[in-house]
Order: sequence, then C-alpha cells, then structure tokens
Amino acid sequence: MLNQNGFKRKRFADIFSEMEVKAKEVYGQQINTTERSALGILLRLVAWFLGRLWQSLEDVYYSGHIHSATGRNLDRLGANYNLARTLAHRAIGEVTLTGTPLFSVPLGFRVQTATNIIFETVSIQILDSNGLAKLQVRAVETGSRGNVGAGTITKIVNPDANVFSVLNVAEASGGLDTESDPVFRSRILTKTQNPGSSGNAADYLNWALNVRGVGKAKVFPLWSGPGTVKVVLADTEMLPASIELVNEASLYIEKMRPIGAEVTVVAARSKALNVSVHVTLAPGTYLQAVTDTFKNDLLVHLKENALVSSYISIAKIGTLLLGVPGVLDYNHMLLNGSDTNVLLQSDELALMGLLTVEV
Repeated sequence: MLNQNGFKRKRFADIFSEMEVKAKEVYGQQINTTERSALGILLRLVAWFLGRLWQSLEDVYYSGHIHSATGRNLDRLGANYNLARTLAHRAIGEVTLTGTPLFSVPLGFRVQTATNIIFETVSIQILDSNGLAKLQVRAVETGSRGNVGAGTITKIVNPDANVFSVLNVAEASGGLDTESDPVFRSRILTKTQNPGSSGNAADYLNWALNVRGVGKAKVFPLWSGPGTVKVVLADTEMLPASIELVNEASLYIEKMRPIGAEVTVVAARSKALNVSVHVTLAPGTYLQAVTDTFKNDLLVHLKENALVSSYISIAKIGTLLLGVPGVLDYNHMLLNGSDTNVLLQSDELALMGLLTVEV
C-alpha cells in the first residue's frame, strides 16, 4: 500500500494474522488455526504466496525510482537520459619479447605476471634480426585486475624454445570492472540535477559523463582566463582516469564544445590516505575481521566523496570505525600521521593507503 513514505508491503506475519482473524469471525473463535491443523496449514500457504506477491509489487514500485532501482531496472532508467552502464573492459599493454631471430610469435601467445594475471598478444609479430619485438597484449579476463605495473609481466604461460623472455616496460591499463549500481546511479543523478545549456559548466560535466569509463567529473570554468574550461576525470572505480580515458573524453568534448572554447581534460590527482588507530574490542571479536570490515567501509566512503569533498574528516572516519560490529571504542587515530582532517586540493581524490588497526 502507498503512504507518504512510499510503498509499504504486507509481510507474511501481517497477512496470516489478518486471515486468521477473518477465519475466526466466519467459523467461530474455537476454530483450530495452529501450525499442524488443516486450516492453519492452508492459511499459512496462502499467506506465503500473498507475501511473495506483495514483495513483487514492492520491487516494481521501487524499480521506477533512480534512488532505489538496481541492476537491469537502473539500466533502463539510465537509458532515459542517454546513459549506459560501463561494462567490464580488458586491460591493454605492451611487452618486449626476446627470442630466436625471425621467429613468428603467433596471435594469442600468452604471458603472465607472478600473480597469474594472464595476457595474450593481439597480432602476429616476427622477431627482428636481434631477436626482439614489441607486441601489444591484452588481459585475458576483463576487469581492473588487469591493470598491472611496469616490470610485472615476466613469465611465459606455455614455454616455447624460440622465446627466451618477456617484460613490460610500461604499465598495462584500461581494465575496468562493470560499473556498480552506486556509481552508475550517481552519474544518472548528476546528469538529471545539472541540466546543460549553451555550453555551460553542466554541459561539460554531462559530456564527460557520457564517455564510457568516466565515473565522476569536475568542471572548472574560466580556470585559465576567459573562454577556458578544465575538466578533471575519475574512472568508474573512482581512480584517476587513465591516459586512454582522458584522450577519449577530450576527443568527445572537443566535438561537443562551443566554438571558441579552450578545453583542457586531465585525470584527477590522487592523494594516499594512511590510517592508524587503536581499538577496544568486544569479547570474542577478531581483530582481522574488524580490520577487513573497516577497510571496506573506508573504501566505500572514499569513493562516495571522490571529487566532491575538500577534505577527509577524521570525525567521519571515527564514526565509520564505531559502526563496525565488535568495536567498543578507539583512540590515537591518525590520518597521514596527524590527528586532524586531511585537506584535498580541488582536483585531488583520496585513495586508500596503509591501514593499521591495533588493540
């Protein structure tokens, strides 16, 4: 049923109670509606099915609202504003192979990191007369896990006598996880709450958010004088945008911008947030479980505030810690070695650094 707070569904207990009252009105107060009676079993079965129906009605109601829709329903709402969820994407990079001169490295030749993140070549390449070749590779699996640092792709998956070694001199990047509901919802709300008009700041914000892989953007009009605009980007993981993503967004905005505007598109700058704290735990609480939960809550908090807040509040971090099950109290909390808020520049976002939780 609808009320001033939205849709309130009837639950099994409420439905059964109403049916039981009605049954006793019809058949008398002495009628047996216990769990093992024929009527009691029938009433409970019907109440269960009606409860499922009410659940479906509630799901349908909330699927029509951006704030509460999830999954496919949120995708449909995003389509109303010409926005699509960013799907998982594979990381790409470049490796240098050494081996027998003039050996033809086949398409799909596989190499990997020490942590078993596998990459494969995307073209056939012949080693030069010195036995060297640079090849583009992409991660076998989609997702941000494929974004690895320089010097980490060092192993050959299926050894070949004609290939001696492999190394990536630069990082592999561009890997994205499927955009989560909270991030996609934030993009939709940003667009609906910032209608563009004639190349205003909201236009640049929406143009940036239209680019696949951009999770958040911040616009600085007149940042370097009249006619200049700066757009700062984070990806869907709320990390500084990759070079490829910055270039893609820059090209798209260049097509959309008004004539005469000078636009600069850059990645957000990152600032590590190191947290150390001593906690008092309830009996039977494991420190590792507290640490893991606290870390997850911190990551969510940092993502929600990426390119939004001008500081990280130590009081808010303390509140998050006290919300972890089993934490009774804490003291000596330090953020980046200080017991004060961590200030952020206008183009900075905080990333999780070292977390030390002790008793």
